Amino acid sequence: MVTATSSGPNDELASMEKRQSTGAPHSPLLCPSADIGGYTFDKGRHKRKKKKHRKIHIRQSKTDQFGTGATIYLARESWFDEILLRQINASPPGQLLCTANGTQWSEGAAATEIRRLCEKAGIRKLSPHAFRRGGTTRALEEGVPMELVQRRGRWASPRSMKPYIAHTATTQGGPADLIG
Repeated sequence: MVTATSSGPNDELASMEKRQSTGAPHSPLLCPSADIGGYTFDKGRHKRKKKKHRKIHIRQSKTDQFGTGATIYLARESWFDEILLRQINASPPGQLLCTANGTQWSEGAAATEIRRLCEKAGIRKLSPHAFRRGGTTRALEEGVPMELVQRRGRWASPRSMKPYIAHTATTQGGPADLIG
């Protein structure tokens, strides 16, 4: 939960550090780290370095057996930066992924919202897992090594990842030669 608005980039970082250190009981499902503005801030030297990614902490997930959450890294995207900054400056502060009145999504909210958007766009209905499968297949097709895709998806083994890999020419090892 964000407790202060900011007037400058250093205020945003200080606000986030304060929020994270207090361990607020109503922390958001996705918790942007102190590099929200795309910068690291060295307090001793007051230098700012532009980063190419966002560090996001997922508070909990169904695969989180020990309840410690997980940290993931997302590429910087201007549209996502805008959403994060709006969330930081929201009054009253709310969840990053929330309902219209600012409360946390229910378990089925993502599926409901995806179905609504698919219907509005006139495309076949997709489930939240369709995005997991699509991202996995795309990463493999772009040459990301299997073990890195497995780590990014937080799968315990390549075997548990297998259902999320679509059968394409690339994921099957390339097209077979008919004349050898």
